[in-house]
Amino acid sequence: RQELVQRGLTLATTLNDVMADPLYFSDVDDLDDLAQVVKGQTDIVFVHVFRPDGSLLVSTEQGDYPEGFVGGPFASDALRQSQTLHWERDQFLEFASPIQVGADTIGGVHFAFTTASIDGEVATLTRWRIIQSLVLVLIGTIIAYGLSRYFIKPLRVLASAARQIASGNLEFSTANQRNDEMGELAEAFTQMAASLKEAREERMIQHSALNRAYEQMRALSARLESVREEERATVARDI
Repeated sequence: RQELVQRGLTLATTLNDVMADPLYFSDVDDLDDLAQVVKGQTDIVFVHVFRPDGSLLVSTEQGDYPEGFVGGPFASDALRQSQTLHWERDQFLEFASPIQVGADTIGGVHFAFTTASIDGEVATLTRWRIIQSLVLVLIGTIIAYGLSRYFIKPLRVLASAARQIASGNLEFSTANQRNDEMGELAEAFTQMAASLKEAREERMIQHSALNRAYEQMRALSARLESVREEERATVARDI
């Protein structure tokens, strides 16, 4: 709307410069032609040219020989304050400006822009921003889902592998098709499980060897005890 306000202020200044000649100002036909030209500009709704007492001299709404006075106190305030005023009402941005020759006010001009097109552009822009926001949210959701599958799924696999190791199950392997840090960590888990399995098998072999040695020692001890008993029996017979 700031651009529309600036456009209205510029138009008010231009109209003051054109209408400031009292002789030209008294030519109603030329004033009406000028008002029609202004009315033909984009977004202009109406143009009123009025006398110092507020009575209408030219009106694009009434045609030739307009009657009545310019509506509302707004236009008279512009004459009294000797400056261009503007205000927004409904879907209109209205301007009122005095027409002055030096310090004398010889009349005024009152015109309005419609803000419907601007409101439509704002509504369209708002809709596009909403759509863009929804698209960004959707893209963010897809990216978040992809990242979660990329990072969370391998972490769950590693957590499962840790539980398998903790429960003593070393007969597993993490499927690793990645070449990043997660892949290296999964490979480390697989190697750790293999190392633990190998150490457990070696420990079982050592335990089995110890059992065999123990059984051999028990057999040897029994044999020695049997030999001693035989010797004692032989000595007793000789006596």
